[in-house]
Amino acid sequence: MAARPATPRSRRLGLTLLQQRTAKGLSQEQVAAAMRCSPAKISRQENGTTLPTPGDVMELLSLYDLDATSALYQQMVSLAREARETNWWNAYGATLSGHYTKYIAYEDEAEWAGNVQLARIPGQLQTREYAAEVIGVRWRHEPDRHARLVAARLERQDLLRKPDRPLKLTAIISEAALRTDVGGPAVMSAQLDHLVQVCQQQRNIELQVLPFTTGAHLAESGPFALLAFGAGEPGLGYLETPGGEMFVEKPEEIQHLHDVFAQLRHLALPPTESLGFITEFKEQHYGPQ
Repeated sequence: MAARPATPRSRRLGLTLLQQRTAKGLSQEQVAAAMRCSPAKISRQENGTTLPTPGDVMELLSLYDLDATSALYQQMVSLAREARETNWWNAYGATLSGHYTKYIAYEDEAEWAGNVQLARIPGQLQTREYAAEVIGVRWRHEPDRHARLVAARLERQDLLRKPDRPLKLTAIISEAALRTDVGGPAVMSAQLDHLVQVCQQQRNIELQVLPFTTGAHLAESGPFALLAFGAGEPGLGYLETPGGEMFVEKPEEIQHLHDVFAQLRHLALPPTESLGFITEFKEQHYGPQ
C-alpha cells in the first residue's frame, strides 16, 4: 500500500492499533507474521506514516479480538475509509513538494494555525497577484508549474471559509512585510486592502503587526507556523529555512515555538490597532482606496 503524509487522522488510527496490539500482548513481529507482511510495515502503520486499508484494519482488529459490533471497531474502520479519501491537493501531484503536501494535509485537519512571517504576507492571506509574484521568484521560468502553484495556494485559502469548521488563523507579520514591494504599487495596494477586508469580514482570522519600533525579538531567525488539533492530539511546528522546510514534532520543541509565538503576540500591535496601522501605511504610500 502506498505511503501517504501522516495526518492527525492516520496518527490517531495508528495509535489505536498500537494500543490494541500491546493490550493483546503481541509483538510487531508476531502481528507481521499473522498479517503476512514485514514488522516494518506494522511499525509504519502504527506511527501513522503508512495508511492501512479498511480491510487491513478489520484483519488487525480481529487478530486483537475486538468485537466487530463494538463502537471502537466501527469507528476505526470508518476512520480508515475516511483517511483514504482523495483530497484537493492530490490533484496537484508532484507540483507540490513532499514537505508542503504533508503540511497542508495536517493543516486541513487542524483547528487553529499560527503563522509568523517577517518579509512577506502569509500565504493564507495573499491575493492572486501577490501570490503570483512571490511564487514567480523561483518558478516564473516554468509557466505551467507556476500557474499550478498559484492555484494551489488560493485553493488552500478555502480552509478559512469552510461553512462548518473554518480554520482559525492567528497571523503575525513584521512591518517589513508591508514595506517589501512585491509586484509594484498596484499589487501592494490591493494586497493591503485585502488584508484589512478579510480580517474585518472573517472573525476566524486575527492579524497582528510587529512594528520596527518593537526592536529585537525571538523570531528574527525566520518564519514559522504552528498547528493545533482536537483535544488529546499532539500539535505540530513548521519552520521555513533557506535550506528547505522542517517539521517540529517533539513536545518540548513545539512548546518552545508556542512560547516564542506568545512573546510575539505580546510585542505586536493588537488586532484592531494592526488593521489601523496597515490602513494608514497603505494610504501614506499608495493613496486611499
